[in-house]
Amino acid sequence: MLSIRNDITLGKQREAELAAVTRQLHDANTQLDTALANMTQGLAMFDGEQRLVLCNAQYFELFDLPPAFGVPGTPLVELVRQSVACLGGDSSDLETRIAQRLEQARVREPWSSNVELEDGRVTNIADGFSETWSHAVSIEEDITERKRAETVRVRARRHGDGGVEISVKDDGIGVADKHLAVVFEPFRQVDSALSRRFEGTGLGLPLAKKMVELHDGTLRFDSKLGVGTTVTQIFPADRVIDLADAAQ
Repeated sequence: MLSIRNDITLGKQREAELAAVTRQLHDANTQLDTALANMTQGLAMFDGEQRLVLCNAQYFELFDLPPAFGVPGTPLVELVRQSVACLGGDSSDLETRIAQRLEQARVREPWSSNVELEDGRVTNIADGFSETWSHAVSIEEDITERKRAETVRVRARRHGDGGVEISVKDDGIGVADKHLAVVFEPFRQVDSALSRRFEGTGLGLPLAKKMVELHDGTLRFDSKLGVGTTVTQIFPADRVIDLADAAQ
């Protein structure tokens, strides 16, 4: 009878170490996928040969790119050609835009620009390059609503009783009806932490309301999601100074 015994302790230790590393890689990939999915911007990373390494869905949705272009190894030139085509214009203008962006990538020159798409949307395109590695990163963001919000109109009128009404109106993203009840609560913001596109502390409106009330006035907030917001301040006559009288 022949009996053979092998010490497999070291093998078991290596199996356990490999399993631990595999779990760590899986967790890291899950965290990366979650981060990419929750970005409001479109992101794509390219290697030193200007080939796609990874990207998120937002990058393709912004320019309505076919899924085939999301395969790792896709040349940067193909993605640039497809995305620039969304800008419209004649063929010569298209080739010029493509050549400019590819040249900036070749010389590794950081670049950022706001461009208007053919459907009227405005997007910010920013290319950056790693000083340590040869990777390039392209971040593209739909800033249509932000640009709309930059258009602000201010109107003032005198009431018959001598009071003054001042309104400030924008064409930004607006606020849904279900959130209007909390806009004056300190530290409240109506968008979620994952989807937030506009930074802030949530103190602007509460402070403005308190300051208006210190002058015996009222602050009214009217908003419609996707249309815009109007904030109106109303001050009583005894808080209004006539400039003509003040100059005498």
